[in-house]
Amino acid sequence: MKNSRRESQNPGEPMNEITLESLARRVETLERALRIRPPVANKSDWQRAVGMFAGSEFMRQVDQEGRKIREAEREQKS
Repeated sequence: MKNSRRESQNPGEPMNEITLESLARRVETLERALRIRPPVANKSDWQRAVGMFAGSEFMRQVDQEGRKIREAEREQKS
């Protein structure tokens, strides 16, 4: 079954008619692409991050600045 609509995959190439067969091939290609997605992260993946910034001067500064912000917010509320 052919449709009168035409498609071109690359500019300058001849136009091909869309057929059920060509649509089926495109769907199969998309389905294969979706199957190769990386796996979804485990719930326990966060455990691998624990301690990864241990000894980092930058993270110590980030923590210190975060404490200052929280203390300032507490003072504003009281």
